[in-house]
Amino acid sequence: MRCRRGFSLVELVLAAMLTIVVGGFGLYSLSGGRASAESLALTEEILEELRAARQQAISRQVPVALAFPGAQSQSFYQVEGLSVPRVTRSVDYSRTYPSACFFLGLWGTGSTEPSPMNAGTGGFRLDQWTPLPRPEDRYIVFTPAGTVTSNGLPMFGGEYRLLVSDGVQFVPGSPVRLTKAHKAHTIAISQTGAMTALPGVYGGPEVLDESGLATGPGGTSLAAQGAPNELPDELVLTVQPTPNQVSDSSAVAIVPPEGYISLMTQARDKSGAGPMVSWEADGPGGKGRFSSDKPTSMEWDADKKVWTSRWNWSPPRGAADGEVYSLTCKVENSNGAVKKKLGAGVSVQMVPSHRIAAIAADKLWENFHVAWMNPEGTNLVEVTLPDRVLEHLTPVWSPNGDKLAFYSGKMVGDSFEATLYIVNQDGSNLRKLFTCKGDLNEYMFGPSFSPDGAHVTFSAYRDSWKGASRVFVCDTYGTPSPLKLTDESGIDHLDYEHLDVAWHPSKNLIAFARHSKGSPNESSIRVVKYPEGTWHDIVSAGVGSRYNEPHWARGGNKLIFVRDKRLFVAAVDGDGRLVGTVKESATRPLGVNAEAPRFANTDNRVAVLDYSNDKLWVVELNDFDDENDDVWKQLNTSDVEGYNWSDDGTEIVYASFNGGIFVVDLADNTRKNVTPKNFQAWHTPSWWAP
Repeated sequence: MRCRRGFSLVELVLAAMLTIVVGGFGLYSLSGGRASAESLALTEEILEELRAARQQAISRQVPVALAFPGAQSQSFYQVEGLSVPRVTRSVDYSRTYPSACFFLGLWGTGSTEPSPMNAGTGGFRLDQWTPLPRPEDRYIVFTPAGTVTSNGLPMFGGEYRLLVSDGVQFVPGSPVRLTKAHKAHTIAISQTGAMTALPGVYGGPEVLDESGLATGPGGTSLAAQGAPNELPDELVLTVQPTPNQVSDSSAVAIVPPEGYISLMTQARDKSGAGPMVSWEADGPGGKGRFSSDKPTSMEWDADKKVWTSRWNWSPPRGAADGEVYSLTCKVENSNGAVKKKLGAGVSVQMVPSHRIAAIAADKLWENFHVAWMNPEGTNLVEVTLPDRVLEHLTPVWSPNGDKLAFYSGKMVGDSFEATLYIVNQDGSNLRKLFTCKGDLNEYMFGPSFSPDGAHVTFSAYRDSWKGASRVFVCDTYGTPSPLKLTDESGIDHLDYEHLDVAWHPSKNLIAFARHSKGSPNESSIRVVKYPEGTWHDIVSAGVGSRYNEPHWARGGNKLIFVRDKRLFVAAVDGDGRLVGTVKESATRPLGVNAEAPRFANTDNRVAVLDYSNDKLWVVELNDFDDENDDVWKQLNTSDVEGYNWSDDGTEIVYASFNGGIFVVDLADNTRKNVTPKNFQAWHTPSWWAP
């Protein structure tokens, strides 16, 4: 079993390095026509990696760098950390794009500006970010403010450069020779974090001609030349990520208190030089924080023939839900300035700091990792590294939202060999709690936290138990201590399964399903007091019936569970003992096969999953009166794999078998797709709110 937060430095550097050369280099042609599409594809991949690293730096508020081993390569590794950087992943493109490579902006002739190591970095000092894993490698570092710095890369017109080309191979000491047949592309990265991919080889902006000789920096502007200087016009303002749902106000964007939005500006300017752009914010809580505290140069988009810029904005600390902020953009050239407000009405509205945790995978259903986002599908934060071998299952939030517990494992025969892990919400301190076996279905809703978040409970098989399972409790620091199940009426505990554990929302009471494996054949819903181990049964049944999946109401005064795909509810007292009689809700007349029941935040609203058609139902239980008075409603869902309630009980989030994450609004039974880009959802998501 393995699940690693990182890699050893030696392993990463050896895997990432193809050739280490910081000085001179050259290229020779390899059959450029054979892989003419690889340059563009690799350019897009690297551009996406750079943008993702910048978003991680802003959302996690830690510096994130892409490190390149040498002047030319087919690989890089990622480094991140507040004070002491650590290597967190490596990427090798040699198999995916065998005939393409990328190299750093060291080509061309002429003067280049020195790299300003600490300019505009929001207080981050690269020279104090030590020790770097390999100080001789070149680092493109994204700061928590969204700006960019480097450990010595030269700059061309205020930008760092990466060149990507087809059909070339590194040869030390050989001259640089490329023709247009190589389909080269240049990635330009400005100090403010703007990134642009341009066709050709730009060392300033000139392109290689058919002779294959590289030109150096200098030359004319990328914009149209010779036109009279006028005020910028046609300002187009947009925001990313585009929210799937905005509030009822006229806000054009929403953002949680710890989140951010990206502000894109496009402008047409007939002057010879690029205009400058800046943003202002106004709201009840202050101005918030922009990725730059002064105007920045706009970037030229050669395809769209417009000037562009990208800024990030984070709301003020302590901003309250519902607060509205007005964001205004100013674009200025030598002839004057033009201002425009984001949106026709108010600009940005604060939303609650809700988080949806999910298991992500790539399009091949590999590289599983744990991530969370807000309910609009934005502000994605990855808290574990992708793993090509293991399947991760069922992330569960701790009550205060500071930790996530999840399983990681693989199928071995008919059993799922799993290790229970816990990780902080920012991705730090990943630790192993317990290794066990079980049926895959038993991991559908994951472990269950104690009310104070100090312990988790779960059921587990062990080979020595002959297929039986027991209930365990671990503290969240990694010290396992089996929960003692006392007095099995003289029957060996190996003849019983203990499944589907659920911790009481406010007391040290744990409910679980208990089934005998032999004779006498019986099943019950049992409640155990932790750590004493005293127990009692809520309900029990004989041959032919099995109780499963107990779940507590938010107030702890009710338990729901299923038997033979029918829904039952029991009122309980403060010690978790049955009060009155158990009630069955009318699932059979409706044809509902009830499984995976879950209370909302009320004591009467319950959801169940019907695996016969992968649909969700919600029932409003009419206390303990006539079961036919219960109100059932089929939700607008499909292909439901696992689900959970929002904190306020008005919405449900579910993962579908096609890899999407959806949120259903119970008020109007509408659903929205909140799946982030390049995100395949897997198993059961979890919703947390303060």
